[in-house]
Amino acid sequence: MRISVGSVGLVGLVACAVLIGGSAYAEGPTYAQLPQRAPAVLEATAVEGSTAPAPTEEGVAAAVADIITSTRLGSSTSAVVIDPANGLTLFDYNGATPLIPASTAKVLSSVAALQALGPQTRLATRVVSGAADGAIVLVGGGDSTLALVDRGSGDPGGSEYSIPRATLTDLADATAQALSAAGESSVQLGYDASLFGAPYVSPDWSPADVASGAVGPVTALMVDGGRISVDIDLREEDPAAAAARAFAGLLSERGITVTDITATQASSGARELARVESAPIADLVTLDLTNSDNDVSEALAHLAGAKLSGVGTFASGAQATLAALTAMSISTDGVTLHDGSGLSAKNAVPALVLAEVMAVAARESSESRPTLWPLGPGLAIAGLTGTLNDRFASSPEGFGIVRAKTGTLADVSALTGTLRDVDGRVLVFAVLSNDVADIFAARPTLDAFAAALVACGCGSA
Repeated sequence: MRISVGSVGLVGLVACAVLIGGSAYAEGPTYAQLPQRAPAVLEATAVEGSTAPAPTEEGVAAAVADIITSTRLGSSTSAVVIDPANGLTLFDYNGATPLIPASTAKVLSSVAALQALGPQTRLATRVVSGAADGAIVLVGGGDSTLALVDRGSGDPGGSEYSIPRATLTDLADATAQALSAAGESSVQLGYDASLFGAPYVSPDWSPADVASGAVGPVTALMVDGGRISVDIDLREEDPAAAAARAFAGLLSERGITVTDITATQASSGARELARVESAPIADLVTLDLTNSDNDVSEALAHLAGAKLSGVGTFASGAQATLAALTAMSISTDGVTLHDGSGLSAKNAVPALVLAEVMAVAARESSESRPTLWPLGPGLAIAGLTGTLNDRFASSPEGFGIVRAKTGTLADVSALTGTLRDVDGRVLVFAVLSNDVADIFAARPTLDAFAAALVACGCGSA
């Protein structure tokens, strides 16, 4: 996280190393300066030019065909396995059929944000001068990780990945310093959350998810995810207004009286007084994919939409995601998106699309195509981190080797990711299962699918 005060006047090597092992946007550090996001479980494995034995279609089918037809999975199930080194599809079971992806859709919203913004970009929450004398404006930049105070970043290698966060307290410190230096002790406070537009709550979300706080209103200005309290998930009805009230209180504690709080829109050329900046987009993607963070994924999709159309909405985020897939030469046939988190049961994505995204990302390197490499470190590690922390107990072959994004709704279980097989070959896969009777039985079946790919040595039937 950064704070500033203004005056009032090897192809595939990088991806697989972590894969197995005034504007609202600000430029971040170089790739070499970015922190490691996950412990290396295996040595880096080259994808393109791999000399490891290549699996065959017959070998892969022999390993996974019985698993994918298990009655523990739903009546609508699809699966795809691709060898990213040669681009061959090794297994395709209903792969072109659009199915509900649940949270595996977060892979797509992450791709959209990485394509639109770049992995090194940081999101700025700023304070600028207002139109009237004695007025300032708090401007949201879409940072869903903005916190009230620094509560520590946690251990990136733990089961819950965490990152350093910009804080409203630091922004208040910098703003009060700038105002005091100019002899100002009283201000009118405006707040600008116009980077994102209505609706702020998707009409396609389950009312239960909204009521429980599993997800909240998607606004460009929020603190602690718009939660009423950091200790509970219940959300503010208007997170931007709540953030402005909190900021006014912090300024008051620092000797700056706030006489009024109003929603407004900052002038494009307004003088900047202070700013704080988020972690790089690469780290936000890791937070999103490892922990399946709904707030972060919706913000990433909205940010991509804002870059495309000027305002981030559910609709523009979906358009930006489709545009990102097209830019990757991946067909969008059958892809229907209503949000960025995957909470909407109206989303539909073919397993083939998810597997192809993973294949492209596996071939990325920071030197030649420096956009999608964060997808590798963003994925949870089987049995160790994030939403895979408690998985693969019954499929130990995949422990520490499979990296994947999970997906779960009431009757949906999904898994998409990467692995290195016993022969040293990197493979990518996607499995979507709908109409699942028991998601707790389906999960270990998906784990068994991935673990079978790790263990089979699929060079022959």
